[in-house]
Amino acid sequence: MAELVEVKRLLGKDGERVQGLFVTIDPQRDTPEMLKAYMANFDPTFLALYATPEKLAQVAKDFKVYYKKSGGHDAQQLHHGPLGRLLCVRPARQIALVHPVRQRCPALAADIKLLLAQ
Repeated sequence: MAELVEVKRLLGKDGERVQGLFVTIDPQRDTPEMLKAYMANFDPTFLALYATPEKLAQVAKDFKVYYKKSGGHDAQQLHHGPLGRLLCVRPARQIALVHPVRQRCPALAADIKLLLAQ
């Protein structure tokens, strides 16, 4: 989320057209109150998605995101696909860009600028 804050800054006025959305994969632990407090650390326009496990499974399927609970001694630990992926999704729910979060912010800002110009 911190990287997305920086990307919005780099985009200048175009950054206002970017909606940050954090989706928890652990709705049992990440309560709406916890998510609200977490998101307050970033940008006041960013949103957090909280869903029931059933709805979360559908969202993950729709956006091809992998996650599962650990079968080991810490059954609360969750594992997910490539860590730090940022999905850029068009309003029609089409994935337009998959970006590694740890990549440099200017590169991500440049890619998003291209998407916004389309």
